[in-house]
Amino acid sequence: MRDWLLKGLGEAVFIKLIAAFGGQSIKVPMRARGRVFDRLSEAIGREAAIKLIGMAMGDTLYIAQCLSFSRARRRADMLQMRDAGATLQQVRQAFPIPSRLMSVRGVRAMLNVPPQRAAAGDLFKGEQ
Repeated sequence: MRDWLLKGLGEAVFIKLIAAFGGQSIKVPMRARGRVFDRLSEAIGREAAIKLIGMAMGDTLYIAQCLSFSRARRRADMLQMRDAGATLQQVRQAFPIPSRLMSVRGVRAMLNVPPQRAAAGDLFKGEQ
């Protein structure tokens, strides 16, 4: 995305901007008032919105969706659920992907969890 925007706003504000307006064009207002300014200040904070006006007053900015950011955020949320004790199946159901649910295999891959494998001796424990 735009490096000058990332450097000027800072990473935390930039992430908030992507989360709120990813995939959309926004017209940066000329002044710190109005509906657009209110939406901006609600999403990224008043001080950051004023800073954005100073950087891009009156310009139309396209805010990309930034899929790598959304993947990283989704992975962090999945790790938080797993650490809270959720099973892989529960994590899978909590994170739908637009047209389908993520598979348990996909969740395992995202969380870097190795599949459960039986030890060599466990296969024949019950038989004697």
